[in-house]
Amino acid sequence: MFKKYSKLCDVLNSKYDYIFVDEYQDTFPEVIEILLEFLSKSKKRSIIGFFGDAMQSIYDDGIGDLNSYIEAGVVTEVQKKQNRRNLLSVINLGNKLRIDTLVQEPSEDKDAPNMQDGKIKEGNIKFIYSDTLSLESIKEKEYFDGWDFHNPKETKELRLTHNLIASNAGFPKLMEIYDKDPFLRLKRDFVKYMKEKEMIVDETKAFDEIINSVDWRFSEWVKDVEKRGRKKIEVFLEDTINAKFYNLVKDKPFSVVKRIYFDKDNLISDKKERDEKGSTQSKRDKLIRHLFKIQAIIELYEVGDYNEFIRRTSFRIRKISDKKQLRKKLIPLLR
Repeated sequence: MFKKYSKLCDVLNSKYDYIFVDEYQDTFPEVIEILLEFLSKSKKRSIIGFFGDAMQSIYDDGIGDLNSYIEAGVVTEVQKKQNRRNLLSVINLGNKLRIDTLVQEPSEDKDAPNMQDGKIKEGNIKFIYSDTLSLESIKEKEYFDGWDFHNPKETKELRLTHNLIASNAGFPKLMEIYDKDPFLRLKRDFVKYMKEKEMIVDETKAFDEIINSVDWRFSEWVKDVEKRGRKKIEVFLEDTINAKFYNLVKDKPFSVVKRIYFDKDNLISDKKERDEKGSTQSKRDKLIRHLFKIQAIIELYEVGDYNEFIRRTSFRIRKISDKKQLRKKLIPLLR
């Protein structure tokens, strides 16, 4: 759309004087193309800024680096050489691992986190490898004598993806709601199929009517012999749980169902977003916000902060001095 309709580029450039992209290395190439190729052809201009590190790319479908745009003179590279965070041993190791032209050095700021008494902290590094990934067994090795893994102020553990965090924190099933929901996968695959076939449908019609009007079948080469040649929606509905959730949305307009999705980045995020009225609200998913509220209420009860507990639950009790009596009143609420 941006390539075909220059008016969209004019609108975007008119609305924003500056557009900044954080962690650009994991941004889709199509987005980079819009920002650097299509917007530049607009009559109005915006300044585009990219922040990130090509060496820290963790997704295969991201742009990775902007070298082609830098070489063409479209992007001016500004290297961040001073490192305020890492110890000297980590900086030296990073410089040996990098395959680009960036060579980092300690910060000149004496108040930087990696500085002590005007000098950078030396630190040390250990590489540990194993045939099996068992972090708990590794923590018990002699290399970590004196390490307190229960004190997050002293010991940090880095995991690069939400899936790894979810498993370690004990809620992998909750993560699967966002990653492996069968209906969302069906919807996503169907929309993808429509695009490949360049199909145009009346999106005001019910989702069920649209999906059943299309001869969308499994290939004759699919591994599961029982699925070969069968309509995908029929196989999907054979699962009673799939059918239960499908029935909740089947009569809604296709345009509405098409836009249903879960943003798993908001699963644990608590960043704020500002709406059109200027007020701020959490970007955390509604389900997760609700679970956190329940957790907070339980904690208030467990530590004995009954006044705040009552205020949070909007529950009013007149003159109850006996904690046992209060407990009897409050337990049903927690259930």
